[in-house]
Amino acid sequence: MRDNQKKPLNTHRRARVKRALGAKSGNARDRRLRSAHKSVGNSGVNQAVNQRNDLQLDLLDEVGERLKKIHAVQNHELLEIKDQRDWYKEVAMGVAGYHLPDPTRWHECARVYMQAAQALANGNLGQGARLVERASQMEESVYATVPEMVKARMQGDEKAAAPTPDACAHVESNMSCGRVALPEELEFGRRILNVTTTLEDSPPLPTKKRWFDELEEEEEEEE
Repeated sequence: MRDNQKKPLNTHRRARVKRALGAKSGNARDRRLRSAHKSVGNSGVNQAVNQRNDLQLDLLDEVGERLKKIHAVQNHELLEIKDQRDWYKEVAMGVAGYHLPDPTRWHECARVYMQAAQALANGNLGQGARLVERASQMEESVYATVPEMVKARMQGDEKAAAPTPDACAHVESNMSCGRVALPEELEFGRRILNVTTTLEDSPPLPTKKRWFDELEEEEEEEE
């Protein structure tokens, strides 16, 4: 009778031990899985942060380069104001593509580029990207108004407005990132805005005297 009573007890004990070991093994596996998920999650977060930081720096570099280029083109317009004798006839005669140079035409797009740089540096990545897009469109519109004699001075990438940076397409409007220093190239933006030289009108075309003009002048003097 005693032997018959011991067997169920031993069987029951072994079953409990197996369940306990199984539970312990499952908890360890769960911990390993949670640890792996956490590691992957942290890696994903770090990757996203790095990507946003890269976009921020790429756009800041782009803004700096564009302000530098616009400043160079603006200087071409200033030089043409001093060289009126080379183009005033075409302007006075209304030749297509020839009109007065205006260095201040670049003010608005330069101002928006500077606003974009400030937003980007402050960590407002989405806002900065939208401002870069707006400034790019403004730059393209301004380029369409540049007179031919100014275009003749342009070299390389100065000859046309650059397209909207590809980086903007990867930035959502609500994205943010860390703060960074403003690029030194913003000084070009300040120089652009400081230029206020303009021309109100081009010199008139010279008129040639006709053979009888002198006779009329002499008659007027005699009277």
